[in-house]
Amino acid sequence: MAFGADRFIPFRPRLDLDFAHGFCTRSLGGHGRASDTVSDQSDHDGEEEGSVAGPAASSLRGQTEDWKQYRRQLDQAFGHSPGAPVLPLSPTWRDHNWQGADFSFSKVTRRSDQSGPCLYNSGVTSCRQVPRDPDRVLALPGIQDNFYCKGLDWGSHNSIAAALGSSTCVWSPHTRLTARLDARDDHHGRQDSSHVTGTGSAAADDRSPRYVASVKWSEAGGSLAVGLSQGMIQLWDPGSQKIKATVSVGGTHVGCLCWSGHVVYCGARRGYITTVDERVKRAMAVWRPRDRFEVSSLELSPCERNLASGSNDGYIRTWCPRTGSVLLEVDAHMSAIKALSWCPWRRDLLASGGGARDRRLVLWHMGRGQAEVEINTETQICDIVWSEQYRELVSSHGYPNNDLRLWSVRPGALQLMTSLRHHKGRPLHLAMSPDRSRVAAAATDETLSLWTLFPNRRTQELRKWRSPLDLVTSIR
Repeated sequence: MAFGADRFIPFRPRLDLDFAHGFCTRSLGGHGRASDTVSDQSDHDGEEEGSVAGPAASSLRGQTEDWKQYRRQLDQAFGHSPGAPVLPLSPTWRDHNWQGADFSFSKVTRRSDQSGPCLYNSGVTSCRQVPRDPDRVLALPGIQDNFYCKGLDWGSHNSIAAALGSSTCVWSPHTRLTARLDARDDHHGRQDSSHVTGTGSAAADDRSPRYVASVKWSEAGGSLAVGLSQGMIQLWDPGSQKIKATVSVGGTHVGCLCWSGHVVYCGARRGYITTVDERVKRAMAVWRPRDRFEVSSLELSPCERNLASGSNDGYIRTWCPRTGSVLLEVDAHMSAIKALSWCPWRRDLLASGGGARDRRLVLWHMGRGQAEVEINTETQICDIVWSEQYRELVSSHGYPNNDLRLWSVRPGALQLMTSLRHHKGRPLHLAMSPDRSRVAAAATDETLSLWTLFPNRRTQELRKWRSPLDLVTSIR
């Protein structure tokens, strides 16, 4: 028989049955009421209104005197009046004169004159630290200041890809090595461009400057998809730094990409969603919604049964990846939807953020197509990432704050934990590390910041409780 949780086994090594029996069998006092248990008043130290029946009377009197002495010492140490509880259940700032405290267990405290990390209680664990400054800051010269681009991704093999002008920069935090993939080195581009299933004017776009609009690593990390402003995608082999294929997807700006196995979904400015199979190196199908507005975001659900898309008309659509049919259509925001992300622990929960005219952060129940939580952030929302371990999410915001915001996710509620302000330009892109502990933010001030916002709890516990007698870690 399986149980849902572990049994609770009480441990009471200091339980005195005689002392407890004495309290239970105490007789009524002379005033017709039950006598007081243990008096906390200093002027009644030698008085007892009731009497204790049974052989436990002498033990009770001795332990009562010890308890009184212990309470008097606590009152003197904490400065409390006799009889008052040592630690109140509901402390208030006014009652205990804590106005000058540097931390709070109910909200985030950020004081400009204090240095060090922020402290807050997320509701999941005890008070933890959130860094005020990033761990590392890198330069990103040439990053596009374009809201309709997705130029940052962190692959499963711990490599960061960033779009810089007409090339893609790949950097490994582990090896600190950098590789530059130039989008102009497309020797196979003209041969593969014959596999065009969408319509468009590729020749007209060739006269415009070419830049990288989106990047996305495959799930295994063996391929890197690069979306170009001229309506093509390039499939790169990061090991050999060579292009495996170049496929045209309609001749328009490709601002978002999404992988599912060997298939990559491409969102174009003309409202098309094109599927490209890297094994056959050509476009397989084109999905055309009823209203052809620019596809600004694509996100595949963790169960891979739904593909969510956000568009410039403010609609969120969920698609069936196998048939390409629209499953649900929601009028979500009043502006373009670039921030879109599925909840990793609830397959029907989707987070979305509106642009400059909307400024709302909404959690949607996609099974019913209804909003569960809606918050007006008063700023443009650029991107969203989740933390399953901490039950939190991070959102990046544009003008006027240009900050990252950490939110605690509760059933039917979102609580703002802290705001991290480091960039001078709006942080357009967010990416999560493979171990889900670090967040990378790329901003228009041409910097990339790395934040350790979600340290691995299991690693911390192992380091904390590692024994010096552990032969596995001691043998060299």
